[in-house]
Amino acid sequence: MILEHQICETSASQAFKSAVKYTPANITAVEAIVPDKSLRTCLVTRQTMPKAGLLRFVVSPEETLVFDGLKRLPGRGLWVTANNHVISQAISARIFEKITKTKLIIPSNLMEIITGFFRNKCLQKIGLCKKAGVMAIGFQKVSIQISSIGTVCLLEAKDGAPDGRRKMTALTKKASIIDFFDRAELSRAVGVEDAVHIGLTSNKITDALQDELKQYAQIIGISTS
Repeated sequence: MILEHQICETSASQAFKSAVKYTPANITAVEAIVPDKSLRTCLVTRQTMPKAGLLRFVVSPEETLVFDGLKRLPGRGLWVTANNHVISQAISARIFEKITKTKLIIPSNLMEIITGFFRNKCLQKIGLCKKAGVMAIGFQKVSIQISSIGTVCLLEAKDGAPDGRRKMTALTKKASIIDFFDRAELSRAVGVEDAVHIGLTSNKITDALQDELKQYAQIIGISTS
């Protein structure tokens, strides 16, 4: 599984004080002109959709392709659907270079940077769920949550004991089950040692986390249950 990567948006922003190397005249479907400014067009699929479903890239003055996770670095954006296959196609088919008409430096670890960014977003959101009071941690507490108020999302440490995971998941038929993270990651996220089983009740913050998890799953190319 992909390891966590720390993304420093501040440093990246400082590197963009000068203008990018290409002009709007050279751009096709980069920042598409559409009636709704919240929409952009994917370079690969040509589909226009909300920014939330797209990744933004910019070109640095040194002609390096930079992933703009927070979508606020200066420069004209290159938008690609947040999907593993589409991102891989954009890189392998050199679509970024064709669009900008520039021989770009594309980091060899670009996919790791992207997945690391979204992985960290998910873990941060898990921490917010803990603060919001919608979380039960541990086999016994999650079992009680399932049988009482209900569990809509079950986070299972991927390195947890198989028998314990089977027993836990057997208790709920309706909850989405996520096993992207190991116990160390989950423990750091919620501030509790040995966090193997985590249950979340229905709430806006839980919905937001599930949206983040679905997007992360699409980016790493796996499905969620």
